[in-house]
Amino acid sequence: MVVFIPGWLIALVTFPGVILHEYAHKIACEKSGLMVYEVKYFRLGNPAGYVLHEPPHTFGQALAISMFPLVVNTLAEVIVSIVLAFLDPYTRSPLGWFLVWLAISFGMHAIPSTEDAKSLYRYCKENWRVEKKAILGFPIAAIVYVLSLAKIIWIDLFYAIGVWSLVSMLFHVV
Repeated sequence: MVVFIPGWLIALVTFPGVILHEYAHKIACEKSGLMVYEVKYFRLGNPAGYVLHEPPHTFGQALAISMFPLVVNTLAEVIVSIVLAFLDPYTRSPLGWFLVWLAISFGMHAIPSTEDAKSLYRYCKENWRVEKKAILGFPIAAIVYVLSLAKIIWIDLFYAIGVWSLVSMLFHVV
């Protein structure tokens, strides 16, 4: 049975992950030398956040902008989970529960959005004849798109719990 919870409510409960996801897009733009016009780190709406930037000029820029939240949010979840494993391995304190919430919040927003997948696909479709390596973006965009659609069956929560559980097992302090 799939439980439907409105996206705005999930975003509200996991707002640190939304903020970090958008910050990752912004950083990818800046590191790629692209101008950022507007950033909305969090809002109650659809989308819950966004970054408006100049169009990417290379496949590397397009890929980085679309995929950097996966890297940044996952890394943040791993770091928080490691801290949790060392400071509060049994998560029985308020600090432990806070760190679990923070880690899961980061992890739930690691998977790029359908808009991220569409942006990568658009770049590849428009530029693959000129920049041959852009062909690599088609399967990446397709996978991201499917994973993003799978959020309706809670793939984002399963991903976050999976990362947290794996780190907890690897760094379990007895």
